[in-house]
Amino acid sequence: MLREIARKPSFLLPALLALLTLLFLPQSLRLTEGQMLGTGDARALVFHWNNMARAAWQEGRFPFWDPYILGGYPFFSNPQVGLFYPLGWLNILLPAHIGFTVYTLLSIWVAAVGQLCFVRRMGGSWLGALLAAMAFAFGGFMAARVSYGHSVFITTICWLPWMLMALEWSARRARWWAGVIAGIPVALAILGGHTGMLVYVLLIWTAFALYLGLTGPRESRRQRWRAVTVAVLLSGSTGLLLSAVQTLPLLQALLASTRAAGTFDDPGLHWSLPPLHLIAFLVPTYFGAPPATPYWGAENFVELTYYVGILPLICIPLAWQRRTRLTWFYGALMAFGLLAALGSRTPLYPLLTRFIILFRLGRAPARAAFLLVFAASALLGDTLTRWEREEHAPAKLKTRHVLLAAAALLLMWAVGAAAALLHHTGAMLHFWHRAAGWAWAVALLGANALLLWRYLTTSPVAHRPRRCWGAALAFLLMLDLCAFAWPLATTSSTAPHPFWVEVQQAIAADPSAPDTPQRVLPWGIDLNIEMDAELVGLRNIFGYNSIEFAAYRELTREQFDPRSPVYDLLGAAYVAAPQPLREDLDLKLVAEPGAAYVYRRERALPLARLVHEARVIAENAAARAQLHAPGFDPARTAILTTAPPCEVGPAPASGATVRVSAERPGYWSLETESAAPALLVLSELAYPGWRAMVDGAPTRVMTAYIALQAVCVPAGQHRVIWEFRPAIFWWGAAISTVAALCVAVALACLLARRFPHLQLPIRGR
Repeated sequence: MLREIARKPSFLLPALLALLTLLFLPQSLRLTEGQMLGTGDARALVFHWNNMARAAWQEGRFPFWDPYILGGYPFFSNPQVGLFYPLGWLNILLPAHIGFTVYTLLSIWVAAVGQLCFVRRMGGSWLGALLAAMAFAFGGFMAARVSYGHSVFITTICWLPWMLMALEWSARRARWWAGVIAGIPVALAILGGHTGMLVYVLLIWTAFALYLGLTGPRESRRQRWRAVTVAVLLSGSTGLLLSAVQTLPLLQALLASTRAAGTFDDPGLHWSLPPLHLIAFLVPTYFGAPPATPYWGAENFVELTYYVGILPLICIPLAWQRRTRLTWFYGALMAFGLLAALGSRTPLYPLLTRFIILFRLGRAPARAAFLLVFAASALLGDTLTRWEREEHAPAKLKTRHVLLAAAALLLMWAVGAAAALLHHTGAMLHFWHRAAGWAWAVALLGANALLLWRYLTTSPVAHRPRRCWGAALAFLLMLDLCAFAWPLATTSSTAPHPFWVEVQQAIAADPSAPDTPQRVLPWGIDLNIEMDAELVGLRNIFGYNSIEFAAYRELTREQFDPRSPVYDLLGAAYVAAPQPLREDLDLKLVAEPGAAYVYRRERALPLARLVHEARVIAENAAARAQLHAPGFDPARTAILTTAPPCEVGPAPASGATVRVSAERPGYWSLETESAAPALLVLSELAYPGWRAMVDGAPTRVMTAYIALQAVCVPAGQHRVIWEFRPAIFWWGAAISTVAALCVAVALACLLARRFPHLQLPIRGR
């Protein structure tokens, strides 16, 4: 019995896809300590996020706050960190070179198995489902995202086939518990972390719900619409409630971000898919493929890479010859995705971003081509299945499809010639690179057409020859995809950048270095290495976060001089630059220059300090003007948005002191001494969730200098505790816990129906 089960494709194909995933990313097997998979965002962002979370867990605390970049920000609100995503825990629990690799491989495998099962559930054959899974999980979209570190894209879209499959299953079951269970992959897609790709995932999910409602017998359509509507509402609600522990903090952060303030650029104008770049669907390396080959196409390579292989494109005209409602559904997704990906070059995407707010989260319009990737791969499986079952396929394959193949070749040459004329560089290397790409594409087109012909014209009775041709077809598709993916394979070192190592050494050797926490102002440094300041224990004035907070941007925008009083407020004691700065800036060089020039700023203020004067200025523009007004001294006067609930000043003759007795991310313990009542200013981002206590008694936290914090402190000696304890987290955790209990009950109902002999104490069967 076990031998018979092992022979079933349902058991063998997921294992085969696991092996193919390793073949797709062979560099993952050669990583050693100090290396990680991918470059770009993987090294510049994901590695730092994982380090922050890992350090917090090792210290026995939850990583609520990150004080190392942007004046501090709510670390837990960033969904791309994956704090609440089950697969993301691998990044935290395992070493960097192992955890991130396993996390990426597992996500791609989940996508492949999901597409395999989805195509099978929609009536596809095992071979068709396997080819669809390969085209979806191992195509250019995945390869480019892995290479450039966009792993969070993959963790979101990998659950799309599972969402569709669960929706169809729950609509068929028409039971409340089925709808609740179908919300599990919805929650996982949300927790996957990328809100932009989630927009396209939910778009496909909604379109599939409409497809389910429109198909089926006419006499039962009303009942089917009711079942689909209930399934959508239950699964969608369950997904939102299960992920509330992440979505509620995210919504709070978005409300405080530049997007809610309306200050970000229109995403419909950036990274649209140029029409002539459609040639990359046939010859993916036509404009180069970094890092193996220089790239000379439109900006940027990773956002314009959606190659699915030659075989899915060959099957599009075949699908048109045997079209069904499912063909129309996939075709509509492909057409919509292609038009939306063209962005500002068509009226569709500007209308979407104007009237549908969620589309603004997609940012790069070219990402809408993901709809084409998913639909083309699924259409491949469906088309191959229908032609397999065609009784007279050999006769109908002998004439028209030869002409279609010839027309496709001519179209390829025509588009390629036009693209070559418009993107002419005069470099002989580019010419030979294009010629090699065309030769490879033509060879693949001919080989795929021949194998597909042989597979479909072989009698179904001849099992062994037909399986051999099918295996050859799968091998050629994998060869096609890997030939594009392997040159993109990259790894990066996790060691701190030498620039920041020198900066840290220079500051440590400076005898005038302050003994309290301070920040470094990077000047003229590439964004990809800015985050490395954290690796050497330095706090960065700038850095990168996917959610930019409006108050902090309002405070720091248009500060083109390293002597700005804004940097005084933020405690920038040092300026670090890769090149020497002007001598008239009154900055003192503190170390012999090497890879870094480190200067000390004499006017930098402590991150925690006492102020004995206050001015109330509610408008941000007026507050910024006052901050830059001649004669204004931020060390003496605080700018508040509301009147303080206490008397402040006058300034005592002897200096007031603040001593930091304990400090960690999201926590400050301060001891103050002053002969007069004062305001204690903390130069960390003012954000909901910060709480302060003076001598154990809660006190009101005020907003100072547009984006910072302040509390009232009476005269004398006092102990002030500042702690970030966001209530929104606990609300979200409570909602997610209740939703998880509902899912547990729904799973118990499913088990009771499938295994009635277990006699589970669940009624309503």
